Amino acid sequence: MYNETMLSLVNAGGGENYWMGYHYGPFMWIVPILVIVGVVMLISRLTSSERHVAGNTALDVLAQRFANGEIDEAEYLEKRNVLKSRR
Repeated sequence: MYNETMLSLVNAGGGENYWMGYHYGPFMWIVPILVIVGVVMLISRLTSSERHVAGNTALDVLAQRFANGEIDEAEYLEKRNVLKSRR
């Protein structure tokens, strides 16, 4: 009786493979993998965009120092020419 009951339950669901998670084959792995990849890409983009917004170029920093009065015009022009020649 035990064997007949178990066999009927297993066969009712599509066989042993269905109960063991193999019913859909490799497609059952694609969805979780795509979700994980999507989350990693989203986190990567969010963190990298913050670095680009916060990061100033050397010319930006130099211009800000000149605007704040930390350096004079001659020093600003000299350093700007040096930075532009390195590009």
